[in-house]
Amino acid sequence: MEFVTSAILDYDSTITLEVVTELPEGVTANFDESSIQPGDNTTLVLDFANSTYDGFLSVEVRAITTDMDTTFRVFDVEVYNNDFSALELQTPANGENGIVLSTDFTWSELSNALLYDFELATSPAFGDDVVDSAEALDAGSYTPGVLFEENTLYFWRIRPINECGPGDWSEPFAFHTENSICEGAEADDVPITIPGSGPLPTRTSSIFVDFQGTISDINIPFINVRYQPIQNFQVRLRSPEGEEVLLYDGDCFATDRVNVGFDDDAPGPIDCPPTNQIVYQPSESLSTFIGDESQGEWQLEVQVLETGFGAPGAIEGWEIEFCASSSPDAPTLDRNEGLCVQPNEGNPITSEFLIVSDATQNNFELEYTIVTAPQYGDLFFQGEPLSVGSTFRQASVDAGNVTYVNTDGSQVADRFTFVVEDGTGGFLPVTNFDITIDAACVTSTDDIPSAEVFQLYPNPTNGQVNLRWNEATALDYNLRVFNVQGQVLQQATVAKGTTTQQLDLSALPAGVYLVQIGQHTERVIVE
Repeated sequence: MEFVTSAILDYDSTITLEVVTELPEGVTANFDESSIQPGDNTTLVLDFANSTYDGFLSVEVRAITTDMDTTFRVFDVEVYNNDFSALELQTPANGENGIVLSTDFTWSELSNALLYDFELATSPAFGDDVVDSAEALDAGSYTPGVLFEENTLYFWRIRPINECGPGDWSEPFAFHTENSICEGAEADDVPITIPGSGPLPTRTSSIFVDFQGTISDINIPFINVRYQPIQNFQVRLRSPEGEEVLLYDGDCFATDRVNVGFDDDAPGPIDCPPTNQIVYQPSESLSTFIGDESQGEWQLEVQVLETGFGAPGAIEGWEIEFCASSSPDAPTLDRNEGLCVQPNEGNPITSEFLIVSDATQNNFELEYTIVTAPQYGDLFFQGEPLSVGSTFRQASVDAGNVTYVNTDGSQVADRFTFVVEDGTGGFLPVTNFDITIDAACVTSTDDIPSAEVFQLYPNPTNGQVNLRWNEATALDYNLRVFNVQGQVLQQATVAKGTTTQQLDLSALPAGVYLVQIGQHTERVIVE
């Protein structure tokens, strides 16, 4: 706020300005120059950075001179609190898994926010990957207008708005939809003969399903059963748990074959003659099996209810197809110790600081995605910059190929966030990685404890490599051998007190490899 003065009749006494109003807690008032000469101008700055004040504020300013009456001026300020840091995303929670088709989104409502913007995306970069959005919502909830895709990781965020305009987008939450895998299997024990005479027969064909999961949908793409007349038999599907569904109930006649498929979502019931290989609705709903386990022996049973014309028939083939939802184990965050770098310097993010593991997937299959980027530095993968939405793998961390470089040495801390997916539907939700910026941090190989620095020879090698330390190792270390793609190929232990050790690389094909022990990595060529 600018204060303008002028000199009348060459008046030249100093004017001293001060704010006499008792300001709300956390609000400060400062003039650029509190003592000015007539004809000079000054600016009053009201700082609300450390205050949550919201509403009207009257500010009284006093002007004092040595030889004139004291003057007061009052001005009104309408204050809108634009601090939205109290916003909390609520549901779906960060890390929620198994969401089917849709869900409601909720967040905390703020007293200083009038409206909210919403975005849902398949990438933390949002942008072109936004699949649903809404503007100017007047409550802390939203129901999306789209149905979610199966097997998909989604990100969502909120932006509050008040009279001063929109705030920053919240840091996103991540959730995963139902992990559904669709598989089909065809009977290999056919044909199975159905006798045409004698006692009324019941014949069964079996398919063993290896996949383990909870069924979310099931269909029979086709059955091919020959028997005459076809109105004299029924066809049932039996689950490994013993539940049964009637597929065909002798609905047709005038042919010797039923060659159709069954699906609850088919347009209508069976149309005779049933020989056109079209999919119809079954006599009883296949939804009976939804929620059951998929693994085990599934049976197609043909039961003859009345004696036929005397000719034998056969179950000549059938196929089962189902989608089963599974609950894969999430990766485990084994180490998240943060990184230390010197101001305006960089350091690799290695497995000494960050490790994610998985019970079934290897380190090359564990993929990090950057959700929020560092504010005071940059991330690089083998020299290439990384940004929000960029990916790297645990194997890349193990190989020391991911680096943080500080670009603002005046700061003392930085951070970025990430998610990790294992490729099977298991994921680690949005997780923080802290970075300390301190001149005392270890930055170069010269600063690494000498007990970790080793020499490697001969190099190149035909396979046998000697490792030597100038002084005994101070700890037990994990030795890792990587290829240039960042995959871990060999691991071994270097015991505390070691000064020499042999490493056998003879099983590796010719090429370039990295040997990492502690914070020290050496390059070796295998011929």
